[in-house]
Amino acid sequence: MDELLTWVTAHWVTGTIGTSLATYAEPATPPRRIGTPTVLSVFPRDTKPEPRSYAESFLNVVDYAEHPAGGHFAAWEQPGAYAGDVRRAVALGG
Repeated sequence: MDELLTWVTAHWVTGTIGTSLATYAEPATPPRRIGTPTVLSVFPRDTKPEPRSYAESFLNVVDYAEHPAGGHFAAWEQPGAYAGDVRRAVALGG
């Protein structure tokens, strides 16, 4: 419970609670193709785990990682895997 309250408080006090909830309330429209090199992490219990083929129709996917565990709150649920993907993205970009 303490960890949940920490995450909610972090969103609230930083003023990001509204934008964090917007994706659940606003209608989704498919984006135009985004050319920025993208590293995509997929966690099986996410609300919309994307197959690589689908993601590549919208994104310039340069790396794609499917993880065996984790969900919508991957940074919280699988911090090691998530951090590893962020490190890999930074290394690929620089």
